[in-house]
This record gives sequence, structure tokens and C-alpha cells, in this order.
Amino acid sequence: MADAADFNIIIDATGSKEVNQLLKEIKRERFILLNAVDVPDECDFYFSSLLKYKNLKVAVSSDGASPTITQVVRDKLKEYLPKTLGDLVEQKSSEREIGIIDIERTKDEAHKLFGKVYLVGCGIGDPDLFTIKAYKTIQTVDVVFYDNLITEEILRLVPPEVEKILCW
Repeated sequence: MADAADFNIIIDATGSKEVNQLLKEIKRERFILLNAVDVPDECDFYFSSLLKYKNLKVAVSSDGASPTITQVVRDKLKEYLPKTLGDLVEQKSSEREIGIIDIERTKDEAHKLFGKVYLVGCGIGDPDLFTIKAYKTIQTVDVVFYDNLITEEILRLVPPEVEKILCW
């Protein structure tokens, strides 16, 4: 008991039932937070697999059930999340400090970090044969990459504000 006297947060990784029982007695006597490794039901807190993007933190937890799974999920999220996410958070923090809070613009900027790529086939080049889905898609994009096989008629379907890049 004396070993725990100066601590309010204790991690029990001993696997010993006797130590666990002793720590439960200490909890009854005074305030401590306990993490009993591999015994999720006896934990007051859990560790998470953490991703840090400057001020943005993304935590994954299985409530102690499987740290291995949380690591796999964390690593998959890391592959998907844009590396510049933290930069956007810092920018928004700076804006907030001077009173600029534009929720819709922030959502748009965050969504753009995740970007999408569409491959739209143009068939034989006749815009009358374009599918509705293909037309709607090119109406919503920011950039169109095209080659010399695309007809001028199809290029005219692309909104004027969309950047068009010729790729050979």
C-alpha cells in the first residue's frame, strides 16, 4: 500500500489478482484512477491509439478489449487522413482568435482536404451520349484532366471556373 501512497493514477500490469485486490482496497479508501491491464471491466480509464495532427488529435480505443485492433484501425486512419489536416486546424485556430468563425467555409475546406478523383469516360465524344451521372460529376469538380481525344463540345460542358489541364 505504501508504494501507491503518492499516486492518484495507477496502472496495474502485474496480472496478479492479489495486487488487483489491494488496489481495489486503496480505491475504497481514497481517490485513484486505475487501469488494470487486460481487465477492461476494472479500468477507470483506457489508453488509446493516437494520431496527432498538430492541435487535432484522433484517438481510437477498444475499451481495453484489443489494443492490437486499435493499432490497426489507427494505422488505416493514418493512411486515409490528409497530412495537412493539422495545418488547417492551426489556420482555423488563428482565425478564431481574431473573431473569424465561418462554419460552412471551414466544412468546405476540410472536405476539400479529403479530395476525390473521378474517371469519366466520354465514349465516342458526342455530348448527347453523355450519361446524366457523368454530366453531374463534371459539374461538381475543381479540376479536369483531359487528353487530345476529348472534343471541344464535351469541354464546353465543363463549367468555366473549373481548371482544365491538358495531359498528353
